[in-house]
Amino acid sequence: MLMGITLSYMAQSRQAEPKVIEVGSFMFWVFGLISLFLACFAGVCSGLTVGYMAINKSEMELWANSGSEEEKKTAKPIL
Repeated sequence: MLMGITLSYMAQSRQAEPKVIEVGSFMFWVFGLISLFLACFAGVCSGLTVGYMAINKSEMELWANSGSEEEKKTAKPIL
């Protein structure tokens, strides 16, 4: 299977020249901004996931029963 993939890649690479995006061109900046956005979005998703996984049920029950009014309001939808 690996040999088939290698042969397929070699056949494709001989047929066409690779497209090169020049540094400083419009498409260079478009791809750069897209890459930056995706990296930031991945970081935000990772942080939110870690934060959500850190919440345990007993802590939320404690907040819902004996926390301040704001903590109670925040904890009730999570439970």
